[in-house]
Amino acid sequence: MDESGNIRVWQMRVYWSETSLGNSTGVVVGASAHNRQHLARMLGYPDTIFLTREDNGGWVGESLSPAGPLEFCTQTFLATDQFFRLNPPPAGQANHTLRVGKREVHLGLKTEPIAGLSWVRWAEAIPKPMTVDFSLDELLGKRATTSDEQVNLPAARLYRAIADAKDLESIRLHPGDVLEFCSRHKLRAICLYCVTAPGSIRLRVFPVSLDGNEDAATGGAVLGLWPLIAKPTSIAPTPYTWRVDQGSGPAHRRGTLYLHHEPSTGAIAVGGKVTLITVGTLGDAM
Repeated sequence: MDESGNIRVWQMRVYWSETSLGNSTGVVVGASAHNRQHLARMLGYPDTIFLTREDNGGWVGESLSPAGPLEFCTQTFLATDQFFRLNPPPAGQANHTLRVGKREVHLGLKTEPIAGLSWVRWAEAIPKPMTVDFSLDELLGKRATTSDEQVNLPAARLYRAIADAKDLESIRLHPGDVLEFCSRHKLRAICLYCVTAPGSIRLRVFPVSLDGNEDAATGGAVLGLWPLIAKPTSIAPTPYTWRVDQGSGPAHRRGTLYLHHEPSTGAIAVGGKVTLITVGTLGDAM
């Protein structure tokens, strides 16, 4: 809460560009733990992060969608990075990390490959893709040039490469079918992608957190692309930075994300453009 005891909210727009509007994202400070899920539903943003200041000056975050908790939500972390920029710490201190559960989330890059973006790094080991004994054929038909692969980074998502970008655009999935398939196979999302050019990817994601509906921008799904596109069998050198255009339809259903690999450390990061839309105080009815 602020000095008056109010719960404050910052509305950010994350992962937007000249062709997409990305996702509205909430940053809330001062909410008690028992009321957060209710507030996430009432605010109605795809994702909201609830921040708490620790006695040592650090910050703890909890990310929630209207449907429930999110283990690793990059868009709320990028919104937090923008929040830190707008609310800088005292001189001599810096906010580059955020504690989320048992995980320490690292914000920003030492050398930014593209100016004007916020970044969050995946500092842990990068898992290898896993082949599975089930198939998206029951939902899509046979559209792949490769088999389906599961990547747990950290959520379990199933990926399928679609050879033709027009074919990718034409796919329609019913939310109920997505939820049933993901429940049966213990998945958090279905991800369909097409490498359209070196350094450029089209991605569509259908997550459980949005009740099987298509998401405009999913940073965790973009991180999960790295072990798929950086295989040793790749013919061309893998670019250090990829632009990922996600979603389908008009601009408000699309997002623009960036995937970056730091050769010196082996770490990967997801980035995007973040803008503050409004700041306010939650009303008593909330």
